[in-house]
Amino acid sequence: MHNLAMAYLEQGQWTRARYWAAQARRLAPDDPSLRRLRLKLRVQAVGELARWIGRILKPGKRRRVSDSASR
Repeated sequence: MHNLAMAYLEQGQWTRARYWAAQARRLAPDDPSLRRLRLKLRVQAVGELARWIGRILKPGKRRRVSDSASR
Protein backbone atom coordinates (compact mmCIF):
# COMPACT_ATOMS: atom_id res chain seq x y z
CA MET A 1 0.00 0.00 0.00
CA HIS A 2 2.88 2.32 0.74
CA ASN A 3 4.24 1.68 -2.76
CA LEU A 4 0.85 2.45 -4.30
CA ALA A 5 0.71 5.73 -2.39
CA MET A 6 4.23 6.61 -3.53
CA ALA A 7 3.41 5.77 -7.15
CA TYR A 8 0.32 7.97 -7.11
CA LEU A 9 2.31 10.72 -5.40
CA GLU A 10 4.89 10.65 -8.19
CA GLN A 11 2.10 10.86 -10.76
CA GLY A 12 0.57 13.86 -9.00
CA GLN A 13 -2.62 12.00 -8.11
CA TRP A 14 -2.83 13.40 -4.59
CA THR A 15 -6.28 12.08 -3.67
CA ARG A 16 -5.40 8.51 -4.52
CA ALA A 17 -2.04 8.85 -2.75
CA ARG A 18 -3.83 10.06 0.38
CA TYR A 19 -6.26 7.15 0.21
CA TRP A 20 -3.53 4.52 -0.01
CA ALA A 21 -1.46 6.23 2.67
CA ALA A 22 -4.48 6.10 4.99
CA GLN A 23 -5.01 2.42 4.19
CA ALA A 24 -1.36 1.65 4.91
CA ARG A 25 -1.49 3.63 8.13
CA ARG A 26 -4.28 1.41 9.41
CA LEU A 27 -1.96 -1.57 9.09
CA ALA A 28 1.23 0.06 10.33
CA PRO A 29 0.52 3.31 12.22
CA ASP A 30 4.09 3.65 13.53
CA ASP A 31 5.91 3.10 10.23
CA PRO A 32 8.48 5.92 9.77
CA SER A 33 8.25 5.91 5.97
CA LEU A 34 4.47 6.32 6.18
CA ARG A 35 4.94 9.23 8.55
CA ARG A 36 7.22 10.93 6.02
CA LEU A 37 4.75 10.21 3.23
CA ARG A 38 1.86 11.64 5.24
CA LEU A 39 3.92 14.74 5.99
CA LYS A 40 4.57 15.23 2.25
CA LEU A 41 0.86 14.88 1.56
CA ARG A 42 -0.03 17.38 4.28
CA VAL A 43 2.50 19.90 3.00
CA GLN A 44 1.06 19.50 -0.48
CA ALA A 45 -2.48 20.05 0.82
CA VAL A 46 -1.46 23.22 2.67
CA GLY A 47 0.29 24.47 -0.46
CA GLU A 48 -2.81 23.83 -2.56
CA LEU A 49 -4.92 25.71 -0.02
CA ALA A 50 -2.50 28.65 -0.05
CA ARG A 51 -2.54 28.78 -3.86
CA TRP A 52 -6.34 28.64 -3.88
CA ILE A 53 -6.60 31.48 -1.38
CA GLY A 54 -4.01 33.44 -3.33
CA ARG A 55 -6.05 33.12 -6.52
CA ILE A 56 -9.17 34.33 -4.76
CA LEU A 57 -7.51 37.30 -3.09
CA LYS A 58 -5.26 38.34 -5.97
CA PRO A 59 -6.29 41.81 -7.16
CA GLY A 60 -7.00 42.36 -10.82
CA LYS A 61 -8.03 38.77 -11.48
CA ARG A 62 -11.63 39.17 -10.39
CA ARG A 63 -14.25 39.20 -13.08
CA ARG A 64 -15.94 42.56 -13.40
CA VAL A 65 -19.26 43.34 -14.97
CA SER A 66 -18.95 46.02 -17.64
CA ASP A 67 -21.49 48.79 -18.02
CA SER A 68 -22.71 47.45 -21.36
CA ALA A 69 -23.33 43.97 -19.91
CA SER A 70 -25.49 45.32 -17.08
CA ARG A 71 -27.97 47.06 -19.41
